[in-house]
Amino acid sequence: MHSQPKCAECSFFEQRHANHLATLGYKHVIVKYDRKDGREMKIISQSYLLFFLLFFVGDTPNFSDFRFVVEPRDTIAVKGTSTSLDCVAKGRPPPKIEWKREGKILQFIGDSRRSVLPNGSLYFSSVYHTRTERPDEGLYQCLATIKELGTIVSRTAKLQVASLPRFDEQPQDVTLYSGQAAYLPCAIQGIPPASVSWEKDSYPLQIDSSRMIVLPSGALEIKHVKITDEGRYRCNASNVDKYRVSAEGSLSVKPEDADSYKRKSPEFITTPKSVTVIEGTNVALDCAGNGNPHPQITWLKDGGTIDLK
Repeated sequence: MHSQPKCAECSFFEQRHANHLATLGYKHVIVKYDRKDGREMKIISQSYLLFFLLFFVGDTPNFSDFRFVVEPRDTIAVKGTSTSLDCVAKGRPPPKIEWKREGKILQFIGDSRRSVLPNGSLYFSSVYHTRTERPDEGLYQCLATIKELGTIVSRTAKLQVASLPRFDEQPQDVTLYSGQAAYLPCAIQGIPPASVSWEKDSYPLQIDSSRMIVLPSGALEIKHVKITDEGRYRCNASNVDKYRVSAEGSLSVKPEDADSYKRKSPEFITTPKSVTVIEGTNVALDCAGNGNPHPQITWLKDGGTIDLK
């Protein structure tokens, strides 16, 4: 194997590009220098004098390498804490990163809470949120610009501030006959959705999975109630923002053999409510009824029966 020609002038180029040239079959390289338009041109010739290869020093714009490596995603932040929206773009030369909120370019001069990190991510040192001022919530986009190529725009990401408002529905006092179904509502619209648990007589409720279920709405449904189910019920809701405890509702159970319960026509104890949801997400519609004998529930959509099998 022939040795590479040595010269003080080309040693840096050889060290930097030797592996790449080897993959191209260039084993004997002669390097010369020339200056043109303020840029350094390196002329390389194979010792066989069959080919010439030009290398330009500097970052030549290349659109095929210009892309987002990381784009921002929907984020839920806690008021008063730090958070970030990630954005990393790749390009040659490195792209300039900017951010938009609700379609307007953000300016960070004099902003003590928000800044763009070296990798392009948007950092909030302390999320600000009040009833009247919500400067951080909104829709964000990351913009990456290479002057010679143009600008690419990321997906839209929503920044929300965690919250847990008051209950929309809470358990109420209810009196049932043994064997009927109990429905105890517990509805609260949290961001993110709250985790709901139940208490009976101020102690955590031991869920009998054969008769009891906590519905996605948070409501507690008890089938075939018994005398032992009597008590005071309340629900607890919590998310990353706070913790709330509902009002209490008492469940009273009468014996099944009471004369007034020999025959009873069906009646709803809860019915579906109108709701707006995002396509692709889950939704729960509550429906429960009582009667003697116990009624069967059938679901309709636009007047037609839904096959739930």
